[in-house]
Amino acid sequence: MKLFYSPTSPFVRKVMVVAHELGIADKIELQRVLVSPHLPNPELAAFNPLMKLPTLLADNGEVLFGSQLICEFLDHAHGARLFPQSPSIRWRVGRLHALADGMLEAGIACREDLHRYGRMEADTWTDGRKMKIFQGLDYLESVTDELASQVNIATIAVAVAISWLRFREFINDLVPTTPKLAIWHQEFVSRSSMLQTKPAEDSLGWKSR
Repeated sequence: MKLFYSPTSPFVRKVMVVAHELGIADKIELQRVLVSPHLPNPELAAFNPLMKLPTLLADNGEVLFGSQLICEFLDHAHGARLFPQSPSIRWRVGRLHALADGMLEAGIACREDLHRYGRMEADTWTDGRKMKIFQGLDYLESVTDELASQVNIATIAVAVAISWLRFREFINDLVPTTPKLAIWHQEFVSRSSMLQTKPAEDSLGWKSR
């Protein structure tokens, strides 16, 4: 399999954490791609008309894009452990997964606004987006016991989202406002799958070319 990636993309990291948890990370070849919201990328467009990361080229030639679909594909093909089969549990997990992705999307939009408009003009937009992030953190604090129950796609997505928000300095210290979430996150990021995918520009410890 080949995964088109960027070293600091949280959505790529989510896919790779899933791959490590499933024990298949060594089966994924990484192809680094430079993407921009404003510039064409013929190489990536040949596989994904949206030119977004992550994009996966499966061994059978099937192309999948979007981190949620790719994660579900990998899980289905290698043990079905991270997406619960029970409908009642699956929807709860899916809700937290969607929340984590939404928080990431809000954070990424903040950064795009800042680059596009400059700090002063972007403030009106970023205030609303940051509100979504902090409301999301408050919600996660209220369901921390649910997060602590097991490793699944929701816990992976939440851990990756919080780590990226810290990496991009949207949040610094979780303890004062979300103490239970802070403890849970500190424990989760000590997992091997998180340590092996920690973003450090080019030094990700992944097989890439």
